[in-house]
Amino acid sequence: MIFNIEAFTHKGAVREMNQDVILVHDQVRNEGTYSVIIEGSTRCFVADGVGGHPFGDVAAGLLLRELNEKLIVNENPEREKLSGLCHQINHQIIRFGQDHPQYEGMATTLSGILFYENHYRVLNAGDSRVLLFRNQKLKNLTHDQVLSSEIPNSPITSYFGGLISSLDILISSGQDLVMTDDIFMVSSDGIFKALSSSQLEKILSNSKPLREKADFIFYKAIQNGAPDNISCIFIEVKKTGNSG
Repeated sequence: MIFNIEAFTHKGAVREMNQDVILVHDQVRNEGTYSVIIEGSTRCFVADGVGGHPFGDVAAGLLLRELNEKLIVNENPEREKLSGLCHQINHQIIRFGQDHPQYEGMATTLSGILFYENHYRVLNAGDSRVLLFRNQKLKNLTHDQVLSSEIPNSPITSYFGGLISSLDILISSGQDLVMTDDIFMVSSDGIFKALSSSQLEKILSNSKPLREKADFIFYKAIQNGAPDNISCIFIEVKKTGNSG
């Protein structure tokens, strides 16, 4: 498989700092844009420091650096192994806060996708999202883990870190197939505070290159007031071995 990847992470139009962190293949970034073409297995994650907790950016960075180090790119771990790794890192984050009182209570969401041999697997904890744009339609592959989906900014019910372990990591089966021309999105919730799903779908439907689509989504989010940090990774499938 060949993946064309475009990504950005930014503080948005209102917040003073960016508490989002992204992992694109093997690169952890907390600001700016990033472009890469990957042939073979890859993975992309967004971690969004939880609002109301101090040093969410520290928790998000620690989480993604640990995932980058311990989750081997070309390995296809079983769901139980992935879950175990996530819980191990969760306890590391909690212990770090206990050992460094200034960071106690820090927490972060996580959403991401792993690609192996024409298949993909989705991970989620919190209200960041993974979506799939296929056949001109945008579909959520994750569900927000919040107290009420009807209430804006409803507290999340699953996250890494915090004062106690509150992690309920959801991991898909890994049996879903990718198709040529699929576009996957891994995004912090700030994108959806600035743009509707229908607006995103319209932008992704045009015939322009992925970089221009990503740039325009960033521009529109800022133009619309982006009240939260905005981070998004776009993964376009250019070629597959047996599907598409």
